[in-house]
Amino acid sequence: MKALARSILARALDQPAALRLLRPVLHGRASIFFMHRVASADRGSSGVAPAELRAQLAFLRRHQFNLMPLPEVVAALMTGAPLAPRTVVYTVDDGYADFAEEAMPIFAEFDCPAAIFVVTGFLDGETWLWWDRIECAFRDSRRADVKLEIAGVPHQFALGSATARHAAFSAVSRHVEFLPLEQREATIRQVELTLEVDLPRVPPPAFQPMTWTQLQRCASAGATVGPHTVTHPILSQASPDRIRDEIAGSWARLTAQVPAAVPIFCYPNGSPAAYGAREVAAVADAGLGAALSTAPHHVHRGSGLYEIPRFWLDHDHLHFQQVVSGLDRIKASLRGA
Repeated sequence: MKALARSILARALDQPAALRLLRPVLHGRASIFFMHRVASADRGSSGVAPAELRAQLAFLRRHQFNLMPLPEVVAALMTGAPLAPRTVVYTVDDGYADFAEEAMPIFAEFDCPAAIFVVTGFLDGETWLWWDRIECAFRDSRRADVKLEIAGVPHQFALGSATARHAAFSAVSRHVEFLPLEQREATIRQVELTLEVDLPRVPPPAFQPMTWTQLQRCASAGATVGPHTVTHPILSQASPDRIRDEIAGSWARLTAQVPAAVPIFCYPNGSPAAYGAREVAAVADAGLGAALSTAPHHVHRGSGLYEIPRFWLDHDHLHFQQVVSGLDRIKASLRGA
């Protein structure tokens, strides 16, 4: 019954009449989405399926939404100018190779601007992204089960299937994400040792970054490029010196490689617990004029320049339709009432 109701609602939201009826709900508001990965069979990476991304962009083009570059939305916020009706923006965090290889051609196919926020040390080959180390360790371990202690709390995981291994990876990632940076690193190393996995210095294909050449080609093809720190720490857990180095260092390295990069920052994690007034001040001090969070709200004229909200782009096409149509905003208002 639930699946039938979802199907009916999805078909209804694909009708011009329904979208016209909902149009006033998002007057003066824009929908900004963020994603990390696009699934790639060649690389063995997971993420948003290329077919789903195409379906979203086809929906937006079919119903004449405004697919805008992020800098235009930021410029409107800076000047107080009204946002164009039915504006949608796509952003992609981290800088994985699958974006350049799988996603960028799809965005080009639909003439859709995209903004890429890259972890510069990742592209330089100096670091893995920390959660990929955990995933790879659980994926490659030959252990049938494992006992781990995280921040003094014991955990036990069965590893008898791919599903169980992914569940264990997800749980451990949640537990370590907001640990102090040194403690998080020590815990991840202990996870690798306990799982009896010796990870290579360079990430395997499923976890590799794009190259600087690929990023430069994306920028030449019209993508917006911005900084996302050097190593992707949770900034609220970092020292003031580390915060400065991560933000200013990523901006300096990025502009050296891509002179057309824009001074718009993207907070790692981006939730309220991941940054605050101290981090906002550091972004401004680095000469960056705006920053993106992951607060799931529509952008409007009153949105703060250093806390621009974004919606997570998942695999749920109906959720996507509800966000861009404004139906989710109506539902949120009803829940609040």
